[in-house]
Amino acid sequence: MKKIFLSILALCLLVYSANIFAAVGDVFVDENDVSYEVTGAATCKVVGYEGTNPNVVIPSPVQAGDAGKFRVTLIDYEAFKDNEVIETVVIPKSVTTIGMDAFYNCKMLYKVIFEEGGKLDKINDYSFYNCTGLIDITIPTWFESVQYDPEEFPKIGSQGKAFVNVPNIIYNGKRTPQKDKYYGWGAKNVNGIVDGYLVYPEGDTDKTEVMLCSTAAKGAIVIPETVTTLRANAFASCTRITSVVIPANVTSFGSQAFSDCTSLTSIICKAVDVPDCSHFPSYAPAFKNVDKSIPVYVPAESVGAYKAADGWNQFPNIQAINEDIIDDLTKYTVTTSVNDEKMGTVTAGGKYDGGSDVKIEATPNEGYIFLNWSDNNTENPRVIKLTQDTSLVALFAEDKGVTYKLIVNVNDPAKGYVIGNGGQKVTETEYPENTEAIITAVPADGYIFVKWSDNNTDNPRKIMMTKDMTLTAYFDLPPVTRYMITAEVNDETMGTVTGAGVYDENAEVTLTALPNDGYVFDQWSDGVKDNPRVFPATADATFTAVFKQQEQGVEHFYAAPDLSQPMFNVLGQEVDAAFHGIVIQNGHKYVR
Repeated sequence: MKKIFLSILALCLLVYSANIFAAVGDVFVDENDVSYEVTGAATCKVVGYEGTNPNVVIPSPVQAGDAGKFRVTLIDYEAFKDNEVIETVVIPKSVTTIGMDAFYNCKMLYKVIFEEGGKLDKINDYSFYNCTGLIDITIPTWFESVQYDPEEFPKIGSQGKAFVNVPNIIYNGKRTPQKDKYYGWGAKNVNGIVDGYLVYPEGDTDKTEVMLCSTAAKGAIVIPETVTTLRANAFASCTRITSVVIPANVTSFGSQAFSDCTSLTSIICKAVDVPDCSHFPSYAPAFKNVDKSIPVYVPAESVGAYKAADGWNQFPNIQAINEDIIDDLTKYTVTTSVNDEKMGTVTAGGKYDGGSDVKIEATPNEGYIFLNWSDNNTENPRVIKLTQDTSLVALFAEDKGVTYKLIVNVNDPAKGYVIGNGGQKVTETEYPENTEAIITAVPADGYIFVKWSDNNTDNPRKIMMTKDMTLTAYFDLPPVTRYMITAEVNDETMGTVTGAGVYDENAEVTLTALPNDGYVFDQWSDGVKDNPRVFPATADATFTAVFKQQEQGVEHFYAAPDLSQPMFNVLGQEVDAAFHGIVIQNGHKYVR
């Protein structure tokens, strides 16, 4: 008899083998927690982001595990929608389309960089809708050089609404004769100068007038000493700013300049002559919804003048500037160190104004190499924007010549793990060239090791390190053995059998022979007369129910084995059991 194995293991092997060659619709996540979906043989699209890094760089091509590399061509519909983390994003030149609502309501996003050399075709409606902090877009040269040609210029949605509610971006493209068609990049900065979180009017190269501060700004903001004027609403709704330093040359600022800066805990104004902030005091005051109990620090000789001035007189806690306090409120400390002083050095830290860009660099000594910073960033030198005190360690290691990385993953951490040469769990290990790595897949209770992602099934596995490698250990439930139970009859006109089918090993099987009118069950083909017949499934098996014609003059009655239950003849008529002699044979009642 032929044994049938419906093996989960076999099915899993097919699935895993297919996943090595990713199919359209497959989703994968890169090391930066950006999610992608395969769209073609070598293309994919961005579909989501679950990371915590505010600075997102989308690579292209992107590595999809063992399936190879895929070119990113699309930022999909709602890919980053409502994200409250992302502040900057670099979009590769391979991207041709920004999907509808792709960055919808990303209020902390303040800078978008399109890689040079791209050929963006379309920015769909509302792709950057309500990105109220977005002040800076680096436009590729190609976009600026192309004229408003419907056949060449990138299209911005059906209604030109890609940049609605973005304060520093012109979002309406040029309308063409075709009805409801808008073409043109349409995403040119309103103002010519963007520096950090601040925006200055076009042509204001001396940076004398702050027109806008991105709502993504956070921590202490130190306005440059060159500034003399703050426009109306310049810092409105900057809800993450904790302190602001207004320079000595500022003479005035417009209505609602700091409206809804609800996180402000201090204001420092260095101007001896009180800046005029008295515009529309009844309904659009400069400090609308700012906590008036916070301290306001001003030059000592001007404390009285501030307390009497319109707008400023709302703050009862106006006091003379104390430079030590100002440093504590507006400066952040960068602390740098190394993991081992004999291996290398790092540029010293210090105190810097909030929002400053600070460059740090790690330099390895002879015989050592720089690996990464303590937050896993590998840039060196590196520029960091200060929005809080920051401490970083430069990590060095011995230069062992050429080394290769072995990265080990598992398909499900609940099903097993991998140990390395030392018997410890491993995920990433670096080996000198031509050394032997030994990895062992250890399944959890109830699971088995299936294979490695390159279809190798050795376990433990020895690998000679001659290149970087990434392997995934696949675990699954053990295979299930099943058996086919076949039931037949000697003559289909005489009766039928129920209970045949496929059963797990040792499962209970119940076969019941049911004779037609005028026939009776005699026995099974192997001589057993039990009916129903109950047994465990231990092998493929075939059983034949043997029926025969009912004997003349003998009436058969059938009922359950319980003699207390009513009895019926073959015509379905209830009979009086007490009136008949009862014979029990093969689990049935017979009355003669």
